[in-house]
Amino acid sequence: MCSTLTTARPTPRPVSAPGSPALEITNPNALNLDLHREVRIKVLVTKVGNGRPRYLLIEGPQPA
Repeated sequence: MCSTLTTARPTPRPVSAPGSPALEITNPNALNLDLHREVRIKVLVTKVGNGRPRYLLIEGPQPA
């Protein structure tokens, strides 16, 4: 009896260029509607060593 084991590989997540909006944001211009307004956002901050922090928008603008 011969059996084969197959494992599903996770699909790689597309990466956007540094300084550009993440690919999950379908309409980046919608963020400009809240420009110069006080809003609440959720971000993930990643910092390695003495490097610059990188911010990932988790939740979009909500009224403050």
